[in-house]
Amino acid sequence: MVPGTRLRWEGHAYDDGEKVSRAIESTVTGLTKEIAGVETVVALDRDFTEGKAEEVELTFYAQDDLGTVWYFGEYSEEYDDAEIVKSPLWLAGLQGARAGVMMQAAPGTGQPDYAEGWGPAVGWNDRAKVDQVDVRDCVRTGCYDDVVVIAEFNVDEPARTQLKSFAPGVGGIRTGYRGAQETEREQLQLVARHRLTAATLKDVEEDVRDEEGRAYQRSPRVYGKTARMKS
Repeated sequence: MVPGTRLRWEGHAYDDGEKVSRAIESTVTGLTKEIAGVETVVALDRDFTEGKAEEVELTFYAQDDLGTVWYFGEYSEEYDDAEIVKSPLWLAGLQGARAGVMMQAAPGTGQPDYAEGWGPAVGWNDRAKVDQVDVRDCVRTGCYDDVVVIAEFNVDEPARTQLKSFAPGVGGIRTGYRGAQETEREQLQLVARHRLTAATLKDVEEDVRDEEGRAYQRSPRVYGKTARMKS
């Protein structure tokens, strides 16, 4: 997660049975934020449906000394046109929330499933399990070897599973699904991966700081207990 790295995935999903275009864009910033005593890397994720921004998230990651990548929470703004209609939030160490594993240092099949985090205040309890390893997969940005496929699921909806494929040194390259009850049926592939210019990254970080400012206003009792981001 090198600061300035931007990945974009495109594809489609189903909304109330109607097929819609879907895109997700994730940018690693040069900002950090202390959460539960850990310095985390801040990323900005934008979700688009039919070309319109539907959700914008601040997400927080850290890697331990053994190589495991941890997820420390998120602050999200959900939009209806230009209006924020919801701002769900969970951060490790607050409201009973706990950090979870986003990628194991040495993922392998046959290992037990694991928590990707626990945010009881918003019902965030996703879990994951290594589904496949040593896969070769080709998407729009190229072909990749040694791909790991992770099956993600919510314990409250065990029949719905999202499959996410990760390539070494790249990150997520494909999202799919498994299960007859997976109504959204989201399918995405990596279409672009590049490094932002210093000026563009600065603009993104200004947007992130603006969103954090709104987080303090909208959630003074939870987000308000955290220290501000640092460069």
